[in-house]
Amino acid sequence: MMNTIISTICIFLATIGTCIVFNIKRKHLVVASLISSIGWVIYSIALIKLKSEYIAIFLAAANVGIIGEIISRYKKAPATIFILPGIIPLVPGTFIYYTMLNITNKNYIKATDFGIKTVFISLSIACGIIISMAFRKILIKIKPRKK
Repeated sequence: MMNTIISTICIFLATIGTCIVFNIKRKHLVVASLISSIGWVIYSIALIKLKSEYIAIFLAAANVGIIGEIISRYKKAPATIFILPGIIPLVPGTFIYYTMLNITNKNYIKATDFGIKTVFISLSIACGIIISMAFRKILIKIKPRKK
């Protein structure tokens, strides 16, 4: 539990740095970082409960996308500035590194194993974002009634 809290705080701070690199406006930094932290908490809880990294990443990416779409509509800003920093912590950087390391060390069996994991995690992120895009289409069709 304590590890989840510490990692969530670190994700929040790292996302602020990512937002600065992407030139996201200062007024959106905290919101984008909160969305990223929420995604990380969802990932951590789903990983503990479901014991499947792929499903946990899918659920986290879908929630980051849906929350990003809702907030973007509320803030009248592009959804990308909330979704992109939110999925950065979910990117399988460790698996990509070990894939490349094993390729350079000519250990192709391990490289294939890590490469397949990388592809499946990337597909989980992509499917989660596709779900949020479908959710955006539903949001666009629902228009507030004027009084």
